[in-house]
Amino acid sequence: MPYLAQYATSPANWPALRALFATNPQLAHPVLVRLAADIKTVPAALAIADPREKGNQPWLQSVVDTLVRAGDYAGARAAWARMAGPGAASGELLHDADFHDGGSPPPFNWQLTASTVGLAERQRGRLHILFYGDEDGTLASQLLLLPPGSYRLSLCARISASSASRCARADSAGVKGSPGR
Repeated sequence: MPYLAQYATSPANWPALRALFATNPQLAHPVLVRLAADIKTVPAALAIADPREKGNQPWLQSVVDTLVRAGDYAGARAAWARMAGPGAASGELLHDADFHDGGSPPPFNWQLTASTVGLAERQRGRLHILFYGDEDGTLASQLLLLPPGSYRLSLCARISASSASRCARADSAGVKGSPGR
């Protein structure tokens, strides 16, 4: 596979590799994984891969990770949209705001974790979090591509222990809280 990956670094060889991979698809994935791991060869991986191939392919996730590490967030978002499929609307500020898309992978969809910090999960169209309270950490995250401008984040939380609700809004003036309904 290293020889095929090296061969793929020249755009002149891409048509031959596409033809080879069309007749021998088992050869494609190891080469694509290798190409996807290096920012210099990501364009080759995207060029020689079967454009009909969708879904959460390991090489495609590697492309996304490599582009994010290199700071090419728009390229990473485009590659991620190929994995996420039709549910990934272009131009959306926040993917899966209603917590129904458990199939699209992070980082442009929610990364929900379970750890010694707590547990985050989708539950009936809402984010359900159990925070154990012993240590700090991240339970839910998503990489956002926001054009310059002002934004407002608002949320309501129900604390089960006291059955109280708390709503908060964060903007450039800071975080403001108010009792919920």
